[in-house]
Amino acid sequence: KIPSFILESNIGHVNTIRWATSGCFFATGGDDGYLSIYEKVKNPYQKQMWRIFYTFKHHISDIIDLGWSPNNLFLASGSLDNSVLIWSVEKKTLIVKLMGHSSWIKGLSWSTTGKYLTTQGADKKIIIWRTKEWRIEKVLDFKNKKPGHSNEGKIDLFSRSSWSSCGEYLIVGNTSYK
Repeated sequence: KIPSFILESNIGHVNTIRWATSGCFFATGGDDGYLSIYEKVKNPYQKQMWRIFYTFKHHISDIIDLGWSPNNLFLASGSLDNSVLIWSVEKKTLIVKLMGHSSWIKGLSWSTTGKYLTTQGADKKIIIWRTKEWRIEKVLDFKNKKPGHSNEGKIDLFSRSSWSSCGEYLIVGNTSYK
């Protein structure tokens, strides 16, 4: 039998759930703008296996995507408020607010080395952030894509990006239409 339970802590709908690589934490983000981190309960006599470790509230709109850093020390949240917030799980505090998109955040992903964070926005931009000093390393702007390429047409939306296991390569899919 697979253990399961229902989350009842968010006021609105839960939009995203992400596990920490350690398996000891998971996080949820929802329509209420709250980011909740759950921790595994070690007491074998408790009926519920998980409890809220901490809840953050700094987004002013829905959280669309979450991503744990490879070392589980940080959590990134992307929202309809056009921002990406970086949280210290250990210190239970907001580290930095990243503002580089002119529209809502559709997705985000950490490089496997933790050196970069990639964000995709509805503004048709992909921003690669250097995590050491939280500065923009590179912006890929697909808003004014020129015709003549094999995927000619307008870029509709980006799917989630993914970093290679060595942390050197980024791949992003997109949906295009004519």
